[in-house]
Amino acid sequence: MRPAFAHEAVVDLDGDSDPDAPGAAITARLCGSIDHAGQCPLAPHNIHWAGDGRAISVRIVFVTEPGQERTIRGLIRDALQSGHFVSPDGRASSWRLVKDNRGALRAEEQSLATRLAATE
Repeated sequence: MRPAFAHEAVVDLDGDSDPDAPGAAITARLCGSIDHAGQCPLAPHNIHWAGDGRAISVRIVFVTEPGQERTIRGLIRDALQSGHFVSPDGRASSWRLVKDNRGALRAEEQSLATRLAATE
């Protein structure tokens, strides 16, 4: 079973941008599309955001081979640094990456990690 990892970020949304957009950008980068069948074959993941207004926290829990952790984190960072995403309905959203870093898997995320790893 592949181990689970966490990644954390803070983004500053522009105007009326969709707070789901940074997560959608991450999914698109990891999976090639936000609309795909089943779990992401590269790194099954879950994205949660919190906050209101412009600054939001984004937390990504993912599973991958230990040797791929750095690559997956790089893809996540690239998606966040891109600062934009256009949803399938044409809504454009933009943001600025304030910070991102490696996170520690939380106790309450263990069952999520187990479910993600079970998709192998």
